[in-house]
Amino acid sequence: MPTIMPYPISDGYPVPERMISETFRWITNSSVKEWVVLHSFEVPGSHRIGFVLHDKASLCVICLEVVAKSADLVNPLGDSIVPVSISEAAMENLRAQFPVYFDEASPLALGHAVVYPSKTQYEAAELPKHLKPIFSEAKTLPERYTLQTEFHVHCDPLDPNELGKTLENYAFHLRKWDKTTDENDWNNAQDKMNELRDEFEAKYNLGTTFMRPTTIFSTNLDTLNRELLRLTIEQYTSLDRTENNPRCVIAGAAGTGKTVLAMELAKRRAEKHEETVALMCSNANLSRRFKKWAAGISKDVGGKIVAGTPATLLLSIFEDNDVLKNKYTEILKDSKLEETLRLGAIDNGWYHFIRDAVNDLRENEFSNYFDYLIVDEAQNLLHPLFLNLMKELLKEDLDNGCWTMFGDLKQSIVLLDRKLEWEKVLIDFGIDYKWSHDELKTNCRNTHEIATAVSSLSRIESTSMSGVHGPDVQIEYFEGQEQFKYKLDGLISTWKSEGLNSRQIILLSSTVVTEFGTNQPNYGGWKLCNISDIPEVDRGNITEHSDSSGILGYSDTPLDILRYSDVYDFQGLESDLVILIISCTDDQVSIDGTVLLENEKHLDRVLYIGMSRAKTMLIVLADKRYEKHLIAREERWKKKKTHPQNSGKT
Repeated sequence: MPTIMPYPISDGYPVPERMISETFRWITNSSVKEWVVLHSFEVPGSHRIGFVLHDKASLCVICLEVVAKSADLVNPLGDSIVPVSISEAAMENLRAQFPVYFDEASPLALGHAVVYPSKTQYEAAELPKHLKPIFSEAKTLPERYTLQTEFHVHCDPLDPNELGKTLENYAFHLRKWDKTTDENDWNNAQDKMNELRDEFEAKYNLGTTFMRPTTIFSTNLDTLNRELLRLTIEQYTSLDRTENNPRCVIAGAAGTGKTVLAMELAKRRAEKHEETVALMCSNANLSRRFKKWAAGISKDVGGKIVAGTPATLLLSIFEDNDVLKNKYTEILKDSKLEETLRLGAIDNGWYHFIRDAVNDLRENEFSNYFDYLIVDEAQNLLHPLFLNLMKELLKEDLDNGCWTMFGDLKQSIVLLDRKLEWEKVLIDFGIDYKWSHDELKTNCRNTHEIATAVSSLSRIESTSMSGVHGPDVQIEYFEGQEQFKYKLDGLISTWKSEGLNSRQIILLSSTVVTEFGTNQPNYGGWKLCNISDIPEVDRGNITEHSDSSGILGYSDTPLDILRYSDVYDFQGLESDLVILIISCTDDQVSIDGTVLLENEKHLDRVLYIGMSRAKTMLIVLADKRYEKHLIAREERWKKKKTHPQNSGKT
């Protein structure tokens, strides 16, 4: 069914609107099921629109007005009104909100339709089943209604099949750019649609000014905004590519929605193709969230999703073999395999582990266990060592099997082996270009201000959600541990007083032991807890603010716990508010009075990964000795943007 926001609608709204809302829930047409239906859409400076229908796959927007009574089809002078003119007026009011994009060449698919009474009553036997709960105690049955589009097509809007088919056909005729044959025109149309999508979604946030955190993070607005951004046109295109190609590499910078896409692909392969799917990643915390999410998927879909890191995935495979399960449980407990991997390092322990794992898989007939392999954060796993394990796990191995890898592959700073290009790693392994390559370029997470800060401080270019703005990024400095604690406590207390709950905040650092020792057990009255140690909680006690995916933001954290994490342990995850802490420890050195990490490239990596985790608000809290260095980075970035021709000169 389409996503209806909000649902259910209040009893205070006209009965016909409630009837239409219920009918939407029963639509099964494949394309319309992906739509978002916004009820009671307030157009700034104008009136309320009954429903705005938003096709997430192509930005087809349809204004649907509902006329409650026949009397509403007469103007103040007593003259009859053409019903469709009511929805047309609503469409024009919405159109006026986006004047930059509305010209004759605009690729926007904007349409309108109206529902109005047909002056006949339902008989008791004719009342659709999905409407009976609304009229179970009613003395009179509702009127019949008809839906009319601008093309004068009519249908019964209370019949889910008719409503879905009519909207599906109407949307197809509206999509002018589907008929575009010139590649440049197509690309320009896509760019314009992406910009308009972001602005459209921002408009539904009533042009949020982000002046108060309670507005930014209001439960309803934030949930709505994130749901609309869940899948972009690029992501749908990438999913189509995975359907048509057995092996795919999908690259994308931080924030382009790779993790969400990996989850959606895993779900589709398990449900639609009834396959046993491996969902592999390098981050132990992300893998735990994957496992919890996968466990919640229906058991009778026919397929199965097995999630984990290269190490923990084996535990699931060996679940019914007590000897092997105990063996690898003990290895993981006594080793630091996952700790070294999250830091982008591979030690001798990994070589021994993979060698033994491959032998045990072969000897115990667990080889070729998976029909399909999905690798998230692949930049951390593109190494012959892990490729050898993947080859052993997958039917027909990597050369001929079915797999998709998602990764931030363009930036060598985050690759496991920074000396090699990712294509060369695969070719040297023997796969030899037997894959399809796609790239995600649309940011689904970071506001313009956050993406700009990521680019200027990390020296790695980051795109933003076009047209989506938020608060300015705060950069604050501290001198000494006591001042750090005082400043952090003040920041947390302020945001708490503004209405944020602890689930919306994450503290990130590359040196968590230093900042979050035992001297201060809480900040702002919330108990500190490493995300690796967050206790399981009863999902029945989860508030409505939970992220729609139930995974990306750790939305099931108890409300009295303030989360903190090592930057690398939070890779692939996100949070409304991120406080990134850059401190100084004994393993750092001083150069000309400026404190740098042991390797400045490591600082780039910490800033890039840590800052890009923020969805709406970002605070960088750094040691005072970093101030000159970070200011210099910002100045160099501004100079490069102002004079790009001199960007290569020193």
